[in-house]
Amino acid sequence: MVIGASLAPSYASFTAFRTLQGFFNTAPQVIGLTIVHDVFFFHERTRMINIWAFCVLIGPFLGAFMSSLILSKLAWRPDFGILASMYGLSLLLVILFGDETLFDRTQTEGRPKKGILGKVSLLTGVHGARQTGRPTLASVLWHIAIIQIKPHILLTSGLFLYTFLLFNNPLILLPAAGSTMILFMWVIGIVTTIPQFLSPAPYLFTSVQIGLLYIAPSIGAVIGEIWGHWFNDFNANRYIRRNGGSYRPENRLWGCYVGFILGPIALILFGQALAHKLHWAVLAVAWVLYTIGQVSATVAISAYCLDTCPKHSAIAAGLINMWRTTGGFCVVYFQIKWVARNGAGTSFGIQAAILAASFASIVAVQLWGKEWRTKYPMPVAEN
Repeated sequence: MVIGASLAPSYASFTAFRTLQGFFNTAPQVIGLTIVHDVFFFHERTRMINIWAFCVLIGPFLGAFMSSLILSKLAWRPDFGILASMYGLSLLLVILFGDETLFDRTQTEGRPKKGILGKVSLLTGVHGARQTGRPTLASVLWHIAIIQIKPHILLTSGLFLYTFLLFNNPLILLPAAGSTMILFMWVIGIVTTIPQFLSPAPYLFTSVQIGLLYIAPSIGAVIGEIWGHWFNDFNANRYIRRNGGSYRPENRLWGCYVGFILGPIALILFGQALAHKLHWAVLAVAWVLYTIGQVSATVAISAYCLDTCPKHSAIAAGLINMWRTTGGFCVVYFQIKWVARNGAGTSFGIQAAILAASFASIVAVQLWGKEWRTKYPMPVAEN
């Protein structure tokens, strides 16, 4: 798809290839949580989720940083060619070193023979499709419906409330839609629109200077990963010691507090810096703070969803990703117009208020999550 986009003769065909690229890019964003569940023990999973989330979140920042340097010397088509080669390299690494992580103990059939054909059979799903008793597309869609959708529709007046009442499982809906969507909405808004803020006066940044500014959120992602690597283990071990070896998944959500404290502060700081034309370093500091919180909250929410429905990790990751991308890629349609109409200080201040209000969804799950897990049990897994 990337090669097709780089060779596209028109904007329409370019958009079509980019749309397909986004469709196929969803798979690695979702499957990571499932691989963590398959490979690692309970006490190891949050650390691995921390590394996985860090890699997913730092990618857009590093991509913008690298592209700015490449585009200073080459046109956009060769830039896409370099991206295609990176995709090819990653595919080669998966073929050489990757393996199927799912191990179904109910299956009597052995793994395929070693060698390139056996590995291709595993990695492409051919071996899994030949096995009996595996989930079908219909059963997976039904499980998604059970996890999310109510059997009846209540008439409401508001679109968000209507959507909320459709979903019967607040264990997934509240952290994913109520928190993750809002958290990613504003940061992707910054990622995609910051060139339009920094190119005009008083900043007059070049494309290379704008690219270098993406180092700031990359630093924030690194700090967030280091913090989460320590805090999540400390948080879980402390709860287990205090409760005689028992554990509640809702304890994971304490890791969100950093995100929902730093996030609004960062948005207010970012908006005021733009409104009062402060030094670009203030924007960089705000971006660092937001990304620290973003990584911390993403790891906590992902770990909670994995603890809540471990046998449906792919569905949980898919729902989180759906809300994340829904929020993230709709903001670009109104961010610039909003700032132009109301000013950066007001628009980013409202964003901060919305993010702070969304934190109520996390608190609600912490308070009533145990009751909801009993009331809304997950469907029985097929493998």
